[in-house]
Amino acid sequence: MKVAIFSGSFDPPHNGHLTVANYLCEHAAFDEVWFTVTPHNPLKEKRALSPVATRIAMVQLVIEHYPKFHICDIECSLPQPSYTINTLTTLQERYPQHAFTLIIGADNWANLTYWKDYRRIVDEFNIMIYPRDGHDIHTALRFPRVKLIPATEVQLSSTLVREAVKQGKDIRDFVPENIYTYIKRHNLYDENTCTTTLS
Repeated sequence: MKVAIFSGSFDPPHNGHLTVANYLCEHAAFDEVWFTVTPHNPLKEKRALSPVATRIAMVQLVIEHYPKFHICDIECSLPQPSYTINTLTTLQERYPQHAFTLIIGADNWANLTYWKDYRRIVDEFNIMIYPRDGHDIHTALRFPRVKLIPATEVQLSSTLVREAVKQGKDIRDFVPENIYTYIKRHNLYDENTCTTTLS
């Protein structure tokens, strides 16, 4: 089975994530997309993230009506912080029957040289990059295992959603209805409210 590993903080998951994941299944011939929630991105401050249980709960909500989308919490059982090379090698060992491809945005590709064992990642694993505004990804084509996703540029980001909530703006065009309800119910991203672990 061809599996796309869509790794990220998902804080929160939004419509841009769904757009990319749907494209992968419907137009890029992937059988499944595994939303792999990263407990601690080494390039981000841990305290800036919502608790991992909160983010997993939101991903479960956002994928519930998509049978080809699945949640993968493998990084929760791996040493922290979460290094992509560890995730990919562990998945390959546990599921040798699957062919995995790492899905990343152009913004992450621009920072790839800061990743642990990044040369192993580009040399040993398939990678697909989706475009992000302001990031050139054509240099990636010199690596034989790296491909570009010919999809519409994803302008939306989790950072934009969080900032919009803090500013009291309407985010209903940015996230699915159940995520909007979840954020409002638990007062997520409100700068006057402390985030707590939710399930």
